[in-house]
Amino acid sequence: MATISQKLTEPSAHSATIKPKGRNVKRRLVKESFERILSLLQQISLHEKSPKLFVIYAHDNKSTGFEAYQETVKEYISWFKKIRFNVDSDKSPHGYGVAHEVGHRGASTDIFTNQVCLLPRTWHHQHVDYVLVFYSKVLASYMKYEREFMIEGTTYSDAIYKTCEEIQDSLRERSQEQWTSACDKIRTVQQRFSQAMKDSFHHVLTETALLSFTNRNGQLDKTIPIILS
Repeated sequence: MATISQKLTEPSAHSATIKPKGRNVKRRLVKESFERILSLLQQISLHEKSPKLFVIYAHDNKSTGFEAYQETVKEYISWFKKIRFNVDSDKSPHGYGVAHEVGHRGASTDIFTNQVCLLPRTWHHQHVDYVLVFYSKVLASYMKYEREFMIEGTTYSDAIYKTCEEIQDSLRERSQEQWTSACDKIRTVQQRFSQAMKDSFHHVLTETALLSFTNRNGQLDKTIPIILS
């Protein structure tokens, strides 16, 4: 059996000698090489040891005047999925699930259903191990507005935090009924603020709020920030 290093260097049936003639050609060659490496990683079943990942990012929004680099983030997600890593985001249609298990319907019907996996892993066995936060100026503008908007003196993230604190003490038996009730309470806060903030409410704010609660309680110390702008 050929080793990984041999596979990386041996010519394929579709390979061709190309002399770089510019930046675009070089980028294409780099991408093709990286895609081939991903294919090899898939073959050696690296995904079997994959932790649960969640990707947080802002979607493109021309009204902000900033670039969100949404397509760049989607490309990262596609790379992770190509090697079958256990990764999801708010837009993942199959929902989250531990490796080799079928996930729920997730964002195909309800974005919030995916987002709650950002809560502490002690709350539910399918919750995340690592979070990748793709930080852009669009996301920064959303978070700035969220800090300034209040209902009865409380911001959205603070309201989420307070609700999660109240829920935490009631999740002792970890029953499905308790979990459903917890999600309903958080969803109620989300709906209240989304109606009040109107077009200025963005679902990524729910993700950053849930992540903030989990991190501040010391139950997730593996947040990986990636600066896009």
